[in-house]
Amino acid sequence: MKISAISFNIRCRDDKNGHSVAERAPRIERIVRDFGADLLGLQEYTPAWEGEIARRFGDYDILIKYRDDTEDIEAAPILWRRDRFEAIGHEHFWLSDTPELKSRGWDTECTCYRMCSVAVLREKSSGETLAFSNTHFGFGYDCHEKSAALILSRLEKYGELPVILTGDFNMRSDERAYALLSSRLTDTNTVSTPDPGTTFHDYAPERVRDQHIDYIFVGNGVKVDDFRVDRRDFDGKFPSDHFPLLSKLTIIL
Repeated sequence: MKISAISFNIRCRDDKNGHSVAERAPRIERIVRDFGADLLGLQEYTPAWEGEIARRFGDYDILIKYRDDTEDIEAAPILWRRDRFEAIGHEHFWLSDTPELKSRGWDTECTCYRMCSVAVLREKSSGETLAFSNTHFGFGYDCHEKSAALILSRLEKYGELPVILTGDFNMRSDERAYALLSSRLTDTNTVSTPDPGTTFHDYAPERVRDQHIDYIFVGNGVKVDDFRVDRRDFDGKFPSDHFPLLSKLTIIL
């Protein structure tokens, strides 16, 4: 089974100088359509995005849960092509000591909640299934390590199902948390020609360095055919303050 997957922090709000949600939405759609994405893991999705995503990606189904419903209204949803996949199971959990309850975890810089979502998807034509997970880590080495350990432990319930994990991890590849994740899963960026460049750029990639903090990890028989960071701009404007990660995958049973 061949799959095209994207991880994309789409930036939670309007920004100046041609980077409002309405201005950035068609750029995001262009990237997704050009790549022919089957699966999307988005981060920093807020109510400001609801209309644009619904209008532009009506051919996708979405799994979404806001991490709070009062003031910290943000999510890391999963989207999949409706004509190809159907969801046969899902879960949401908080990155904290009490993952089943809405709870703040180990983030050292923000008071916001952090979550992970998992969708079990079945390909309609073949009946093959996979577990697709998406997250947005907080800040701090301890936060990263505990979040990574929790996600790995939660993924164990899916047994030998092929696993895809996307997200903004706010961590670099020299951290213990990265080592922990990559001991069990494969960072798609380490296959073929690795790209060590920044993924977070703050609309100024010429100034931002050493901020490769977004990843696509895979495991349990998922082969990486291709990976790249899409660093396109559109007449000098960007689709987000992060670059999207694009990966072509093959599930080998």
